[in-house]
Amino acid sequence: MAPAVAAPPAVAGSGGGALADGGQATGPSTSTLIERAAPAPGVLEAIARADLVVLCPSNPVVSIGTILAVPGIREALRAVTVVGVSPIVAGRVVRGMADRLLPAAGVDISATGVATLYRDVLDGWVIDDADADAAPDVQALGPRVVVTDTMMHTIDVATAVARTAVDLGLRLRAGS
Repeated sequence: MAPAVAAPPAVAGSGGGALADGGQATGPSTSTLIERAAPAPGVLEAIARADLVVLCPSNPVVSIGTILAVPGIREALRAVTVVGVSPIVAGRVVRGMADRLLPAAGVDISATGVATLYRDVLDGWVIDDADADAAPDVQALGPRVVVTDTMMHTIDVATAVARTAVDLGLRLRAGS
């Protein structure tokens, strides 16, 4: 696997800030809260026992990024096989607000950009057919890449994406 990287910049906050009503936010910063966070009982053990961990195509900053920022999670994931599914297709988010958060974190809105956030834990990366040209760039980061239709408009496509991620993970575990 690639060398460790720091948590995404968007996860580390600077403390208080202006509120919509003009007031000032107070209290601990996001980074302080993350540093005080701990995995729930049994989480690290479950990761250690896992045959495979799949990072679903969720928001890479506020969903997956926040989980990865919890002390101990990245370290635990580095010891197991991890396959992710890109939440970006053809430079666009499939759903949500990652298109606003990724640039704030200094990350391109692309399958490659998101892979950079996960590169220290990622063994495999599933990207959409529309991003096939990015496969060499992602592979240069370290993970093996599989290209397939990831637009889960039907249960059949969603099942195929899940099967693709699991099959890739099992092949990686087997060393092939």
